Amino acid sequence: MGLFYTASPKELLEARNRLFIGKCLPVLQAHGFEKSPFQGSWFGRNNLNDYSYELCRLTQGSHLEIFTTHLSRGDSWIKMFLNIFKLELSPENLEALKRGFHRRLDELGVVIARDLNNIDLIGSKWHQLHKVATTNWEGKVVEE
Repeated sequence: MGLFYTASPKELLEARNRLFIGKCLPVLQAHGFEKSPFQGSWFGRNNLNDYSYELCRLTQGSHLEIFTTHLSRGDSWIKMFLNIFKLELSPENLEALKRGFHRRLDELGVVIARDLNNIDLIGSKWHQLHKVATTNWEGKVVEE
């Protein structure tokens, strides 16, 4: 019988997560960080059954700061990373970054639909510039 209690990897992971949620997250939020608006960013349990958190804030001078935290099972550390990006345009808030993405996605859809409506013209221009290669059933080019 041992004198010291040894916590399981799951217990250690849950304890570190409670520590991050209770102590670290409020400090980050007090400094202006909020949950990342980007699709695919983690905020809680991830697909590896660990924990990942991604928070963002905009600062003066058009800087986007992304604060990422990883809590891995079997590891005794809380890994924190800060990445800073200078943005060309200065959005008013983080939600403006998501709206801009969706607006650009809609614009791309319009351009693609316009191009597909002219598919016959594109095909005829291709035939003017290129010669069609004839192949046999094995995929080898047949000389004409």
